[in-house]
Amino acid sequence: MVIQKRQGYNIVILEPTKSWIKEDKCGGCGLIKTEWKRSTTYRCCNKECTEIMNSKYVFVGWQQIRDKIFQRDNFTCKICNYKAQNKEVTKEICGRTFVERLHPNAQLDADHIIPISIGGDEWSFENIQTLCKQCHKAKTKKDMKKISAERNVSIDQQRLMGL
Repeated sequence: MVIQKRQGYNIVILEPTKSWIKEDKCGGCGLIKTEWKRSTTYRCCNKECTEIMNSKYVFVGWQQIRDKIFQRDNFTCKICNYKAQNKEVTKEICGRTFVERLHPNAQLDADHIIPISIGGDEWSFENIQTLCKQCHKAKTKKDMKKISAERNVSIDQQRLMGL
């Protein structure tokens, strides 16, 4: 087994933009390059299409993908159906009361269904789900057992092969 490491960031291009770019079309609207009024060295036929493409179909880092997954899953945990919403939490520190506003993103985690270390795709939207903090902690505990078992099998296989 080859242990996979995180890449840190990656450019993920979703459909239909991915196909349009391969077919020499505008990444934002699908217009054929021969009909552009703009230089064909760009990925889009105009600035507006570039903005559309970048906001809907192109993701560069984990934070952008994480936010998109939360939106896709309607800010709802896939295991227990907890729905995160804006809420206020009151804290008392040194005798003073503070109100902290929690955005739904602060209450959720983006979880890889198949852990990266045992072959799960780090950037595939199909391999990422929304979980609340409690469900994520429980799933991570189960995942660690799987990862440990996979690594032990791999070590045993290497010993048998004399590596």
